[in-house]
Amino acid sequence: MGYGGGHSEEVIGQAFANNRDKVKIASKIGPKCDPASPAEEAYPYEWVIECTEKSLKRLNTDYLDLQQIHTWRDHYTEESGWFRAMQKLKEDGKIRSIGVSAECWKPDGAVRIAESGKIDSIQVIYNVFDQQPIEKLFPAAIANNVGIIVRVSLFEGLLAGKIRAGHKWVEGDESARTFNLILDDAVETSVNGMIRHDLNEVKVGDKAVFTFDMTPSANTHPVYHLWHLMVVTKDKLTKMDIIK
Repeated sequence: MGYGGGHSEEVIGQAFANNRDKVKIASKIGPKCDPASPAEEAYPYEWVIECTEKSLKRLNTDYLDLQQIHTWRDHYTEESGWFRAMQKLKEDGKIRSIGVSAECWKPDGAVRIAESGKIDSIQVIYNVFDQQPIEKLFPAAIANNVGIIVRVSLFEGLLAGKIRAGHKWVEGDESARTFNLILDDAVETSVNGMIRHDLNEVKVGDKAVFTFDMTPSANTHPVYHLWHLMVVTKDKLTKMDIIK
């Protein structure tokens, strides 16, 4: 259904109205209720059809190259309503491929659906900090010819080089709720130094641990309380504990 109540789809529809055959368009279906609910409640057959029809109208197109189930949960795998709806849409020529978007920071929850033969792609968080998909999800996807779409590749903006020590969030910025961090000088130097200089010099197996100096809040995701491993060059990063 896109973001902004479907506004993003309307913008895309206008932008590519005369060039539809030159682009690939994907969308997502959000849950009808709490995604922790059974799939028959969160993604019932009629809901999947309805949301897709609305997306097609907003996008001003007859078909989607990829339609995805958002906020995927492992227990959806055995439930058939969402998949029967996707199959119907595919048979009618309204979608060409079926995908899911793995639950945030829980990529293993998409392993079974990758192995099921039901889908064509999985969207998952993957970046220099969060390497979890390498362990189970990527091998399952490769073995079953399932495509991977990477999201949060810049780690909510931290790897863009614009978030520094003392960073002030603009009121209403979604990142502030997701990512309520206070970066210290060591992290600023390390992260920005790596972005500017070190990525071309990375050696496989060189690892370092670094932590965030942060103010915990109810909106801070538990993952940010963890230490993260990232592949870096040992000689460029200072104030870090190197793992042998």
